Amino acid sequence: LDRMRDVARQEMFLTGARLLSGIVAPEVAGQAYARIADRLIARALEAARAAFEKEHGRIADGRVAILGLGRLGSRDLTASSDLDLIVLYDFDAERAESDGPRPLHATTYFLRLTQRLITALTAPTRRGSLYEVDLRLRPQGRKSPVATQWRGFLDYYRGEAEHWEQMALTRARPIAGDADFLLEVGDGVATILGARRDRAKLARDIVEMRKLIAQEKGEDNPDDLKNAAGGLTDCEFLAQFLTLAHAADDPSLIGGGVAATFRRARDQGWLTKDEAAALDEAYGALRDVLHMQRLSVKGAFVSDEVADQVKNRIAASVGLPTARALAAHLADMRSRVRAIFRARLKA
Repeated sequence: LDRMRDVARQEMFLTGARLLSGIVAPEVAGQAYARIADRLIARALEAARAAFEKEHGRIADGRVAILGLGRLGSRDLTASSDLDLIVLYDFDAERAESDGPRPLHATTYFLRLTQRLITALTAPTRRGSLYEVDLRLRPQGRKSPVATQWRGFLDYYRGEAEHWEQMALTRARPIAGDADFLLEVGDGVATILGARRDRAKLARDIVEMRKLIAQEKGEDNPDDLKNAAGGLTDCEFLAQFLTLAHAADDPSLIGGGVAATFRRARDQGWLTKDEAAALDEAYGALRDVLHMQRLSVKGAFVSDEVADQVKNRIAASVGLPTARALAAHLADMRSRVRAIFRARLKA
């Protein structure tokens, strides 16, 4: 596992170097970062399970599946993205105790296994930690155990889950675990996302959530490409609205990604051609610039504190001559995105 962590760090460095040099596009780099994380997660789970089984044995018919969400789930990791995960498990209730020298009940078994997995992913290497792991998107967030029983997960999302939780699930992707369970989890998530919803209420809830984020994090900072009005959050919320509102009639929306969702919505008439084109262009540019920002600067990107040479390099990466031209271009696109957001969600 230590060797795998070292290899992952080397691959991340090479991906960043290729991105900075223009050898690969930001979208390709995001996919590469996600593949690196996928492999490390799978290896870390394998190592954690092997060590755990030596101490505690196995659970009869015990199964584990790891869902990636957020940027990991949508295969668009940046150089500094956290790993948003949900750890799911299943077992035979009639044989709920492990068979090793130090047996554990299945619930305790999988909770401790999850804790060991997180430690494996976040342990520092010789050059620092690779990832931070965020488990807050699991059902009921920090109020719940770090691992979620599969039946409880299904019951929660079929019943009490809020719209914002269903929105997060639109970017869920099974990553590692038992092959049959991963297929079952993928099918279960698709069924949840494909349920029919009150579209008007969904729109109201999304608008309300966007307002809460603006109150907490602000939306007036043009350097904050994620939270600025008309920024990445508006694009993603629109795509999530389209998925949850229409997946019952068009299952191809599930797992398609933000840009693919806009194109599908155009084809189905849920967006006009001009709206889809504006959203597609804005999302691509904002995503690409965010990749370059996070690779170029540690921590928050503050224009006034970043060298002109760096800002101009970021502008050049998206085909613009200067940082000033980039700022004007992004401001224009954000204005169009916010107008579409308000029109389509009646905000």
